[in-house]
Amino acid sequence: MLITGMFVGGCCSLMFGFSEYIEGTSFVVYCFVTRTLEAFGVSAYITAGVAILTHAFPNNVAKVMGALEGFNGIGLMSGPALGGLLYDIGGYKMPFLLVGGVMLCSGVVVWILLPKQDDEKEEEKQTTSALLSFLRVPTIALTCGLTMVTSCNMSFLQPILEPYLSDQFKTSPTSIGLIFVLWGGVYTLAAPVWGFLADRKKAARLMIIGGMSVLTVSVLMIGPSPLLADYLHILPV
Repeated sequence: MLITGMFVGGCCSLMFGFSEYIEGTSFVVYCFVTRTLEAFGVSAYITAGVAILTHAFPNNVAKVMGALEGFNGIGLMSGPALGGLLYDIGGYKMPFLLVGGVMLCSGVVVWILLPKQDDEKEEEKQTTSALLSFLRVPTIALTCGLTMVTSCNMSFLQPILEPYLSDQFKTSPTSIGLIFVLWGGVYTLAAPVWGFLADRKKAARLMIIGGMSVLTVSVLMIGPSPLLADYLHILPV
């Protein structure tokens, strides 16, 4: 699943780079289908990668997840800046062609180096049953919902803030990418620390409450919220 997901994601990224040659309704359909298939591939290899790491380090899951999120943050930090730079250098196709090529090459490397694991159907059945049991627990379901909310927060800024900066301040793609570097940089530095603290202090509940509280205040300040305009006299630009 890991290798297949990488190949599907890489091929879809390469295909998306040529979407500029399609016009009209066909462009919208092509982009929708390509990105949907890419999402399936990316979700497959991310899920498989997390499963492999947690299976290899069962006693240090929080640390492993923190380190994994740190590398994810490096990608989030460098992606916008690198994408904007590649766009300025090679145009629309360049970022997608480079990312797709890297994913395909990485898939080949993983295919060669990753040891083959035997399928255990009995274990798979138990895992599926355990997953369904977990989802019935209110705390687990709530945590999954909060994870979905934070993921939405991580992704909605790009389609909203990027055109706003471009239209309002005439910001170049490279400069917009650098603005998003700040978010990724803090994420990269903080994720391993939180993973370490989660293992050492066993304070996951407090960390979730504190993190969601900070996230709520931060999102209210981005707009800014009409509440801030009414009570703190902070007016939107």
